[in-house]
Amino acid sequence: MFDFLKSKKSEAERSSLRDRVDAKPLPQIKTAAAADAAGKAASGALQGADVAVLYLHEREITKEALAPIRALPDGAALVLGFVSPDLDLAHVGAAVHAALGTDVRVVLMTDAGELCRPAGSASLYQEAPDGRARVLLQGYSRRLIEDVFTMSVPLHAEDLKADRIDMSLDERLQAIKRELEKHEPPFRISLYHTFALIYIDGLSRSETFLMQALYESRRFPCPYIGGSSAPDAHGRACVYDGRESLDGCAVITLVRLRRGYRYGIFKTQAVEKTGTSFIIDKASTALRSVETLKLGSGETLPALEALKRTLGVHSAAELDAAMQQYTFASDINGESFIRSVSALDHGRGRLNLYCDIVTGERLDLMKRTSLADTLARGLAEFQRGKPEPLGGILNDCILRRLCYAGETGHIDQFRNTAVAGFSSFGEIAGLHVNETLTAIFFYHVPSGVSFLDDYIDNFARIYADCDAYFFRRRLDRQAHVGALKDDLVRMFGDYQQRLPAILTSMARISDEVRAIQTSLGKLSDGSAEQKELFRQIVQQGETIVPTLEKLAQGTQKINDVTGLIAGIASQINLLALNASIEAARAGEAGRGFAVVAQEVGKLSGTTQENLTASDEAVSALLREVREIDAIMAGNEDMAKRVRAFDSRFNEQLAALQKTLEGSLAHIAESARAVGELEAVSDKASERMAAINRLIQNIERGA
Repeated sequence: MFDFLKSKKSEAERSSLRDRVDAKPLPQIKTAAAADAAGKAASGALQGADVAVLYLHEREITKEALAPIRALPDGAALVLGFVSPDLDLAHVGAAVHAALGTDVRVVLMTDAGELCRPAGSASLYQEAPDGRARVLLQGYSRRLIEDVFTMSVPLHAEDLKADRIDMSLDERLQAIKRELEKHEPPFRISLYHTFALIYIDGLSRSETFLMQALYESRRFPCPYIGGSSAPDAHGRACVYDGRESLDGCAVITLVRLRRGYRYGIFKTQAVEKTGTSFIIDKASTALRSVETLKLGSGETLPALEALKRTLGVHSAAELDAAMQQYTFASDINGESFIRSVSALDHGRGRLNLYCDIVTGERLDLMKRTSLADTLARGLAEFQRGKPEPLGGILNDCILRRLCYAGETGHIDQFRNTAVAGFSSFGEIAGLHVNETLTAIFFYHVPSGVSFLDDYIDNFARIYADCDAYFFRRRLDRQAHVGALKDDLVRMFGDYQQRLPAILTSMARISDEVRAIQTSLGKLSDGSAEQKELFRQIVQQGETIVPTLEKLAQGTQKINDVTGLIAGIASQINLLALNASIEAARAGEAGRGFAVVAQEVGKLSGTTQENLTASDEAVSALLREVREIDAIMAGNEDMAKRVRAFDSRFNEQLAALQKTLEGSLAHIAESARAVGELEAVSDKASERMAAINRLIQNIERGA
C-alpha cells in the first residue's frame, strides 16, 4: 500500500530494525512527576502527577509494573493503550484490568508505531519493528478527570471493508446516527471541560461518515480528537472499549475534566501550498478513489495523467517518485485538511486517497516541508499563553513516519512531558484528516489564571465550519445531481420539440397505410373476380374440346362420303364408256346395255346409301358447328368480361401504385423524422442511463 512512500533508509538499516526486536532493555517508566517535586511544591503546584506513561513488553503487564498508574492521585480514571499489531487487544485489555481493577476505564487500539519519550530515548518516534510485542499505556488520575463515558458505535461498513458498496451515503449516515442515538452521557457537556476521544477502525473507510453523523446529530457538541487504529496481524483494525475488542466500530470516550483543569487542541502539518489545484471531476466517495481531474485550464484528464502533466513526468515510476514530495488538501475556511494518497492505481488510472472526497471538490496540491521545523514552530505558537502541560495524547499519521523517515529519529520535543500516542491510519481534529499530528494537552489552571487556546477560544466558529463543511458537501452533491437532471430535462426538451412533427408524420403514415389497405382490398376483390373468370374460361374450354373432337369426327365422315361419291362417279363414267362401246356394236346392243343397266342399278343403290350417310354426317356437323358457334358466342361475352375486368384491375393497380408512391414518399419523410427521433431518443436514453448511474453512484458514494 505504501510502496511509493518507502523511506530512503538503506537496506542494512531496514534489516537492523528487525534484528533489534527485544534486543535492548525495555524503556523505563515515564511520568509527569519526573520533574522536581520539591520545586513544584514550593511554587504551589500540585503534589503528584496526574498523568503516567508506561512503555512495556506484553509480558510486563503486571500489578507491579502498573503501580505508577495505580498510584495516581485518587486512583486512575482512564487508561489509554497503544498496542503493537502483533498482539491481541482483548488479551492486553484483560491483563490491564487484572492489574488495575475493573473500575478503571480502559480503551486500547492497535498502532503502526508508538510515540512517547521513555528515559534514554532520543526521539518521540519509537522504532516499530515487526513482532515487537510492545504496549504503551497512559493513565489519568481521578483528580484530573471527573467522569468518563464510553460508547461503542458500529459503523455498518462491512461492504466498504470488502471493497463494495451496498448502501447509499444517506443510508450509511442514518445507520450511524441511529447508533449514536442509543447513547446518553450521564453528565452535561461543557466546552471548557469536556472533549471526545474518538478511536475508529482504520480499515472501515468510515471516519467521515462518523464525523458527519456526530455533527448532524447535535448530541455531543464538544471538540473531537483521535485517530484510526492500524491493522493487526490478522488484518483487523480493532479498538478495545473496556469489554471487548471491536472490529468495524468506533469507540467514543467523552471525558469531563474537573474544575481547575483545562485542555488545549494542537494540530500540525508539514506541508505548504504550491498554488496548483484540481477540481475532482469524477470520484467514488465511499471507496475514496478519483477517476478524473479538471485542470486549471478547464481540461479534464484521467487523474494520473493530470498529475503527470502537472509534475512534468511521463512514466509510472517517475510519477511514484515525484509524488513522494507531494500530497493534497481540502481548504475549509482557510484551513488545510490533508487528503493523502493511499495508492497510485496505474492499472485503472485512478488516484486513491485515505480520506473521503466528493465530485466537484477542490484539491490543493501540497508540497512536503520539514517535519521537525513545522513541529517546533507549531508547538512554540501553541504553548504561548499556557503553563507547562501535565501530559498529552498524540495521534500522528503513519505517513509522517514513512515520508519523513530521515527526521523522525531526531524529534526532540516533549522531553519533559508525559505524552503518549500512536502512528495512526488517519487522524481526527474536528474532521477526518491525514498526514497530520493531532493532539490534546492537559493543564492545571487554577481559578483566575488566564488560559489561551486558539482552538477552544474559536470553537464555535470551528464547529460551525465543520458542520457547514458537510452541509456544503451535501449541497454540492445535490447541485451536481441537479445539474445532471437539468441536462436530462434539456435533452427531453429537444425531444419534445421534435415530437409534434414526428407525430404528424406518423399520423400521415397511418392514413397512407389505411389507403393502401383499402386498395389492397379492392385488388383482393378483383382477384376473386379474376379467379371466377378463369374458372369459367377453363369450363368453356372443357366444353369446346369434346365438341371440336365431334366436329373432327363429323368431318371425317363427310370426307368418307365424298370419297364414295367420287368412286360412284368413276363407275358411272366407266359405264357410260362401255355403253358407248356397245352402241358401236349393232348386234350385240341389247346384252351390253343389260349389263350396264345392272351395274347402274347397283351404283344407284350404293349412291343413295352414301348420300343418306352424307346427309346425316352433314346434319351432325351442322349441329356441332352450331354448338361451337354458341360456345364461341359465349366466349366472346367472356372476352368482353375479361377485358372489362382487366381494365378495372389495371385502374386499381394504377391507383395502388399512386397510393404507394405517395406513401413511400411520406414514409421516407417520416423515416427521416423517426430516425432523428430515434437518434435523440437513443442519445437521451443512453444519457439518461448514464445520468441515472451517476446519480445513483453519487447517492451511494460509488
